[in-house]
This record gives sequence, structure tokens and C-alpha cells, in this order.
Amino acid sequence: MNKKKMIRMGIGMLVIPVLAACTSSEDQESAVATSVAATLEVSAPTAAPPPTQAPAPTAAPTQVPSPTAIPGNPADALGDPNGKDSFDNANNWTLFNNNCFATTITGGKFVMEAKGALELSCWEVSWPLIKDYYYQSEVVMPVACNANDRFGLFFRAPDNDRGFLFGIQCDGKYSLSSWDGENTNIIVAPIDNTIISTSPESINVIGVVADGSTMSLYANGQFLAQAQNVGFADNGKIGYFVRAAVEDEGFVVQYDNLAIWLLDQ
Repeated sequence: MNKKKMIRMGIGMLVIPVLAACTSSEDQESAVATSVAATLEVSAPTAAPPPTQAPAPTAAPTQVPSPTAIPGNPADALGDPNGKDSFDNANNWTLFNNNCFATTITGGKFVMEAKGALELSCWEVSWPLIKDYYYQSEVVMPVACNANDRFGLFFRAPDNDRGFLFGIQCDGKYSLSSWDGENTNIIVAPIDNTIISTSPESINVIGVVADGSTMSLYANGQFLAQAQNVGFADNGKIGYFVRAAVEDEGFVVQYDNLAIWLLDQ
């Protein structure tokens, strides 16, 4: 898979629309969505109304690793990224503070605080609509959190009501799910592993190859799992999410060195 085109980032290059939304997790199915949008060289999406209460999620399908996954570290195989953000400034983001989460950019990190809104996954997204890519970011583990607190990459978001969540937990498990605007779909149920560090303030590098309807998950340069035929595969935005597992017990996670590699169709 080869790089296709450059995502131009930085001061004076793009004014990027940003969305923030909250949606329910597997245990409590309700959703609230809000958005703000600025002017973009491509089209800025229109916020959709909040989804209605959703039924219980579908069961997780059996995951079979595929030999077509990029072996080893995709960043090594794909060369220089097409776009990146080291969070030296907030040019690519609109920062939020609501009852579910707050975001700041401090000390060269994208800092996201989950406020303990029980079982709600809340996200913020940015950057132009893109389709097939490898999306990677460093994740600084929280200083204090509950075992099932979850956080990570939000991607393939065609609007603020839909998207995929590749998350890691404070106990080191990883998972993949989606929110289609009405239902939470568990694609990869939380899985134990020895690849993800759980030490406070340790850094994990997590990434996802989104290639058509196939998604391959990576952590610290190693392949974790692959899911095929996972649903909508249109252009979408990328971002981050948080989900507190215990009511009124929040946590703070930091992200850094976001990078995107675009893939050939």
C-alpha cells in the first residue's frame, strides 16, 4: 500500500471543522450530540440531531487475523506520514468543556478529561474527510483510573452521529466497536494482551489501518487483530474518545504525535 496524497497541516494551511459528540456504551444506550463547524476547503458537515435511545448491542463476531495485515509496524512499512499533529498549538482543533469531557492542548499534548458521565463514550474529531489510511497516535496512560476506563482513537466518522472506536483500557485490554447513530456494535470484545503497558504515565502507540471494510488494529508496532466487513466504509473524520466506567470518577488521558498515512485505493 502506497501513499496517495498529502494532507496539508499547520498554521495558515487549513481551517478545520471539528465535531464533538457523546454516545452511549454497551451498558447504557442513550446519546447526546453537539457540534461546531468552521470553514474548510472541502465541505463542512451539518450536525445531525441526537440519536434516539438505542437497543442492546449486537454480539461480537469471531475475529480471524488475516495474512493481508501489514506485518510489524505499519509506520515503518509506509514511510513518511502524509499528515501529522504534534500539538504544538490548537490550530487543528476546537476545544470543548461539557458534562462528559473537556479538552485542552497543554505542554505539546492533546489532553482529554473524562468527567465520569457513566458509560458514555464521548469524542472530538477533526481534519478533512479521508477514506483509506493508517491512523496512529501516542497515548499517555492516566495517572489514576479504573480498570475499565476506556480511551483511544475515534475514526471513520462521516458525521457526528457515527464512527468507530478503537480503545484501550486502564487494565490493558483493547477493543473495537462502532456507533451507527442508533446502535453500539461490538466488533472486537475487550481482549487481554501483554503488548499494552498499564503503568501510569507510560506511553503506548496505538494505530488502525482502515482499508475499505477491513480494519487492522496495532499497538506498539505489533499487530493485534483484524475485523472484516465491519459496516460503513465511507470518507470520515478522525479524532479521540474517552469513556468513564464509574459514575463521577473521571480520569485524564493525554495524546501526542498523531499521524496519518493515506493508502492507495
